[in-house]
Amino acid sequence: MQHYTVTITAKEPLVLRTQSGSEVQSDVVDYVQGAKLLGLVAKQSYANLKTQNKDAVYELFHAGNVRFGNAYPICQQQVGLPVPFSLYKTKDAEGNNSFTFSPTGNHKKKQQKEGFVIAKDAQLSLFTVPQGERLKSARDLEKRRSKDEAMYLYSYLKRGVQFQSTIAVKEPSDEITEAIQKLNGAHYIGTSKGEFGYVTIEVSETTKAEEVANVKGKQIIIYALSDLIFLNEFGRYTTQINAADFGMENAKLTEESSSIQFKFFHTYNSKRRNEDADRIAIKKGSVLVFESTEDNQDIEISTQTINEGVGVHKSEGFGQILVNPEFLHCEVIKETTEGIRLNLMSEAKDVESDFLKQLSERNEIIQKDHTAYEEAKKFIEDHKTLFEKTTKSQWGAIRNYVLEAIASENPKEILREKLTDTKKGYLREKANANWSRPQADVIERLLDKSNAVDLLLKICVELPKTLKND
Repeated sequence: MQHYTVTITAKEPLVLRTQSGSEVQSDVVDYVQGAKLLGLVAKQSYANLKTQNKDAVYELFHAGNVRFGNAYPICQQQVGLPVPFSLYKTKDAEGNNSFTFSPTGNHKKKQQKEGFVIAKDAQLSLFTVPQGERLKSARDLEKRRSKDEAMYLYSYLKRGVQFQSTIAVKEPSDEITEAIQKLNGAHYIGTSKGEFGYVTIEVSETTKAEEVANVKGKQIIIYALSDLIFLNEFGRYTTQINAADFGMENAKLTEESSSIQFKFFHTYNSKRRNEDADRIAIKKGSVLVFESTEDNQDIEISTQTINEGVGVHKSEGFGQILVNPEFLHCEVIKETTEGIRLNLMSEAKDVESDFLKQLSERNEIIQKDHTAYEEAKKFIEDHKTLFEKTTKSQWGAIRNYVLEAIASENPKEILREKLTDTKKGYLREKANANWSRPQADVIERLLDKSNAVDLLLKICVELPKTLKND
């Protein structure tokens, strides 16, 4: 297996969300998800590879041949590891605070859930990524001022933080190598890219992964380096953890010795413009303790499992583990704020050109959306009487056809076929008694417009709000 080391430097503040691919507002996240690196590679290479070499597309993005690891922050020239949930902050009878793993006794204790750790000279240092907040407002395009009741707070990671990730490739090829090396340079990641998100990325030359031996013992401790996602026998996401998920036999999870937390991902597929099934994951930093069920037999976890990870969605950074990590036994633990951020010199010229390009593209999208919305409002007003007896279910059916068309390579042609085909079209005569011919004719004429897909989608959303039936 070949490895590429990816170093990301935040030249400007970053706004990264906890929900990967989600429409749900969520707290800022303090690392760069592997899915974002996958998305950057796909943005630069997917279209070209799809026309030139479909096999390379499959191997790079879909086959699990390439794993885009999470990029965690660097502190004192070391890559931080998610804080293990077996770490607690305790307070003794005299009010003194300290950190310890899985404390016992009557001390007041609080589980440490935030931050990262680095180990050096038998000492564990705990640090958090510096964050800030900024109050912003949405814009009212018609009144050209701040939008009423649309104030919101942005939490962001401060500029100067460096992150590092590993991209692992089972079977390298020239196409895969070229696509990964294209990450070198300047990019924008996260949300609110007009103001945040400018980063530079450096990709190392390929190196061979270090060989890891099988691990045996009466007890095996597994540390979740990233979120872990598993499927049950029915192919559904599950929280039930089995030793078999880690390739181990004759072993059981010792819950009282483990420190496990779960999280949900409310996923949204922007290509299909629809939600996917919610994912359930074991959170990074969880500590799972497995013990042998046989008195005279060791349990074993294989090299392949350790190197390739566990569970599903490994291409997006999920499934990475460490086995019996030594830092879980450190006795000297302290907090640090040193060596987290770089002192960056201004790169105004590069930032300005990229910023203006991003701003121009964003403004064009907003203007097109605003124009389509105005056209939709006018259409609804002009045809109020014609469609007053239609139902919300009818418009919902058309909306589903629009979403299916958007997910295809030729949305406008596919939409026309699904609605007007003489044999299968939804609006053809006698196909659905609820649509009159005049109504169908008006909708069909919309398909001649250049923005027919976006326009019809907005009509399907807004027109039902005016109906009093269904």
